[in-house]
Amino acid sequence: GTNEALSFIAELAMTSGDYERASTMYQEMAERAAKSSDLPELAQLKSQLAAIAARRRDPATALRLLDEAGAVLRRTGRPAAAAALPYEHGVVALWDNKPVAAERLFRAALADADTTEHVSRYLAQSRLAAARLAQGDTADAERWLTTATDELDTWRGGLSDSTLRV
Repeated sequence: GTNEALSFIAELAMTSGDYERASTMYQEMAERAAKSSDLPELAQLKSQLAAIAARRRDPATALRLLDEAGAVLRRTGRPAAAAALPYEHGVVALWDNKPVAAERLFRAALADADTTEHVSRYLAQSRLAAARLAQGDTADAERWLTTATDELDTWRGGLSDSTLRV
């Protein structure tokens, strides 16, 4: 409904670099989610606000918002969803030019990702490649990116019309 449309517009604003507009929209949606006790939505919106803060080069705010999102997710009884936060923390570390910390966090996210979580694994591996590249290890970065792409291609190659309909 309305929130999906607003979220889409906010995502477009963020992607185009209009962080002020995106932040305002996400903050307004977060306030509505808090008032209506929609905790999963509130956690997601805090994560989006954290992504904006990271892009604005404000890692302290980004980390605070991610911690708030994690606390909200744990309150919902969904600690597994909070387990995805090392990846988000890694993204902040990468934006903050801390590739060693980012690598550690992406490795943790990868270790926590089930082998059936193909997209999550791809994201962690490709970001791990970026962290390795930022540390000057081009060969290892290329290996991680090749592994990420190969795993995703293998999974996609095994999909059929019937499995996509399920």
